[in-house]
Amino acid sequence: MLEDYSQAFPATFGAVTKDGSLANPFRIFLQSLWNRSGQGTGIPLQVANALAATGSSQATALQLNVDINEVLTVPPGSGVLLLPLQVGQWQSVFNGDGGNLLVYPASGYNIDALAANVGYTLGALKTQIFSAYSPTQLRTLQLG
Repeated sequence: MLEDYSQAFPATFGAVTKDGSLANPFRIFLQSLWNRSGQGTGIPLQVANALAATGSSQATALQLNVDINEVLTVPPGSGVLLLPLQVGQWQSVFNGDGGNLLVYPASGYNIDALAANVGYTLGALKTQIFSAYSPTQLRTLQLG
């Protein structure tokens, strides 16, 4: 029997809806924890070390589909494409090659003060975290 917890958790908490199901922001949070813990293995998901950037535009860039990404082959002018992140979600990108890597946001998104759909230039041997600050605004944090 499903108990009514809607009174125990005020609407501002946002974990469950009135019908007892998980609220979408809370579900996304739990999914990100599951992914970042390696889906039960304790090892975060990451792309194979042979990942190579492609394309020179948002439309032809290599789509990144996990949270932690290592790009070790970066042809000149090539790039990668972030997922359409929800507020609170993030993706990190490590550029393990000697040249610059263009990191494109999902269609309609901005990275920092750049215009919508413009690629962010990630320098060689740098790691950048891209986090969703609002529905279409990404903020960055460089780690090295």
